[in-house]
Amino acid sequence: MSIYGNSMLATLRRDCDGEFIALSTCAKLDGRHGRFLINADRLGKWLASNTGDEFYDSDCGNWLRITPAGTLQLCWVSSVGGNKGMCLTQTLRVDRAALKQLITGEQESLKLFVPENRSGRARIELAQSAHVPQNPHMRRAFSKALARAFGWEGATITLYPDGAQDYYFVETCENGKRGICGGLIYSDYRGHSQYNVHT
Repeated sequence: MSIYGNSMLATLRRDCDGEFIALSTCAKLDGRHGRFLINADRLGKWLASNTGDEFYDSDCGNWLRITPAGTLQLCWVSSVGGNKGMCLTQTLRVDRAALKQLITGEQESLKLFVPENRSGRARIELAQSAHVPQNPHMRRAFSKALARAFGWEGATITLYPDGAQDYYFVETCENGKRGICGGLIYSDYRGHSQYNVHT
């Protein structure tokens, strides 16, 4: 079941009087936002060096990598519960010359539209007795919940029916061991349909 077909918007802009370059991202499908502060001084020195090395930076446990060819890769790290975590990677293309102009102040911001290229995807399976909701509002809420909640690589999430419109899920890790389990619970409040994960 393919759950990612969305695109990502990204903007680079000078922040804190030029001390940082702020990278803001927004996934169009689920509206999730991310913000990463890049040390402008370090980035400027790397751009001027032309050594062929890659640039790395971190912000609040998240990681950023820029290659000399202009590939910018983000790794968003988050906790899933217990001792488990996940890393969602997003890849962008950025022009070195435009980055230099951003650092020197010649350009105030760079707006990027990038086709979605996430490597972090859990495989979703429906148990034989489970079905995708037929109601269009519920189906959309279901898709959003899957994209938002199960965005890590290597695991398989199996959904089982649990009542008329709810699901029980079990994660199977790459090594075959059982991971987290919980419920995908539907709610409709004042016409707003959504599924929430409960573990």
